[in-house]
Amino acid sequence: MAAQVTRAIKLNYIVSVGEGETQTNPDEHSESMWATQEEVRGQDVTDEMRAVIWEPWSAVSIRFGWT
Repeated sequence: MAAQVTRAIKLNYIVSVGEGETQTNPDEHSESMWATQEEVRGQDVTDEMRAVIWEPWSAVSIRFGWT
């Protein structure tokens, strides 16, 4: 049996949000979370996903002088 190939396009955005709960579409996502940098460091994610998370975070930190 041939392996099934799955393709996906992942788009990441930097957003500013107000108060309130997040809602995700259960057909598209299994979970979501708001996290501090320290909480992200403790997550079990691939190196690739970690880069996806840190790159925009670093850019925003520099932009707003959070470094």
